[in-house]
Amino acid sequence: MVSKKPHVLIIGAGLGGLLLAQALRKRQINFEIFERDAHANARQQGWALGLHSILNDIQAHVPDELPPIEPSVNHLEPLKLPAQFACYVNGLRLAVTGSPDTFVLRANRNRLRHWLATNIPISYNKQATSIEEAEYGVTVHFQDGTQVSGDILVGADGINSYVREYLLSRPNKETLQTNPFAVIVGETTLAGAEFERQLSLSHSSYLGISASKTLSIFVGLDKVSDDGRTGYYYWYLMVPDEHTDNLDHWTKHATRAERLEKALEYGKQLDDTFTEIIKLTPEEGMRTDAFSFRDAEILEHEVRGGRVTMLGDAAHPMAPFRGEGGVHAMRDALELAEAIDRCGNDGGETILENIAAYQEHMMRRGVEAVQKSRGQVRDDRRQDEPWMIWGYPTKPTPEEAVKLSDWL
Repeated sequence: MVSKKPHVLIIGAGLGGLLLAQALRKRQINFEIFERDAHANARQQGWALGLHSILNDIQAHVPDELPPIEPSVNHLEPLKLPAQFACYVNGLRLAVTGSPDTFVLRANRNRLRHWLATNIPISYNKQATSIEEAEYGVTVHFQDGTQVSGDILVGADGINSYVREYLLSRPNKETLQTNPFAVIVGETTLAGAEFERQLSLSHSSYLGISASKTLSIFVGLDKVSDDGRTGYYYWYLMVPDEHTDNLDHWTKHATRAERLEKALEYGKQLDDTFTEIIKLTPEEGMRTDAFSFRDAEILEHEVRGGRVTMLGDAAHPMAPFRGEGGVHAMRDALELAEAIDRCGNDGGETILENIAAYQEHMMRRGVEAVQKSRGQVRDDRRQDEPWMIWGYPTKPTPEEAVKLSDWL
């Protein structure tokens, strides 16, 4: 008797969940995907992200009708500049610039999500409330009173994952650790010489670090206007602070004006070059949500085995200090699709074996990535230790003077 492929339930329609859905669709494996948000644009999904070492794999594992990924999602379009991240530390400009040897695509997240959602039927407003596993299947119940059953359930539901709570048998607040930074976040739109100055600091994003090594600012270009003359930027200022989990911490209640004032005051510790972006941010561009970086080292023995597994931030939430969280989520999705493709649902044994093998490898890789991300900003960094960005070591790079007219 020929084994039928399992029916897969995916909780979460973020990047990892959608890529898993596309990879299953290419393999003609049945799936359903559920998202707790009311619709695709219900909330801010994040900003641009760097994709490296995985672009060819992504294109190879999605159905042929999807267009080429690079022109569809590149955050620099229509500018012809290569992706670039620069780190300014100790008076040096250390950078990774896209090239044949260091290929990277920095993707606008909304464009990438739209690309990955091509021909994927997503069920919205589906908040998981309970999970039941049986010998021959798994059922998930939703807040709206509905339920659905399948052979495998995948938690792709992000850093506040309900599926993680089920697999670890503990609430997320006991798993997640807040990195010791108060984070101030702003967004602004630049054109003309102001836009050119930011592109000169780095085409895609940069990190400016204070002389004392205690304070830093990350600045990122999210996307460019269709005519190539306007850039949409975001930035976050990271201030050492071990008390941000306190309910009365200022990050929980500060107004936009207060956040901008604090950013300008803290910014005095940085070179003026790196704080121009703060001064160019209007009060209404300040984010008021209590933004923080959280991560977790979840060991493989902590996760129960069975028909339920997870990927991405649900499995290995990490801070963005090496720019690798998105790549690991997508690597998870592709590896899980391959594991599911090896399964039959005629009794469950191969499902349990293949899910266990995927989960063991994925969790080990995830813990290593979380540790490396933390290590990027640790206090005892050696002077000669390379800064890693997008999977590559940075190297000294000459300063630039970008003119928009040269790259349109």
